[in-house]
Amino acid sequence: MEFPAKYDRRHDLSITATHKLSKSWVLSGVFVYATGNSITLPTERYVIGGDVYTQYTSRNGFRMDPYHRMDIGATYTPSKKKKKFKSSWNFSIYNVYSRKNPYFIYFALEGIDENGENQNIQNGNVEPKAYQVSIFPILPSITWNFNF
Repeated sequence: MEFPAKYDRRHDLSITATHKLSKSWVLSGVFVYATGNSITLPTERYVIGGDVYTQYTSRNGFRMDPYHRMDIGATYTPSKKKKKFKSSWNFSIYNVYSRKNPYFIYFALEGIDENGENQNIQNGNVEPKAYQVSIFPILPSITWNFNF
């Protein structure tokens, strides 16, 4: 039986650019795009004799949203060279447009009756709801590098 591998990425693109603005400043940027990971999702849930059974899609039969982000940075290297060490400062922003890239998807059972009370799956009145977890929104950083 054939199925896509979990980390099958049909498209994987990285574009980088750097520009030396002056003796002291270097600007940089990167754009990353990749096809979303494939996953196996539940499609149905049944209660038979008080036990819960789950039916799934075909193995890795669903593909999450694509991953993409843009990072920018600027590096400042002082023109005065110290005799004992040299240093530079880096100012960067990871995921400039703060895209919520999918990291994983999980399911929670949700259901509320007419009295506002939570229900359980044995009563048959709950629905699984998918939630996407994303990490690393926009992330600025300042780094001081030095060599001695």
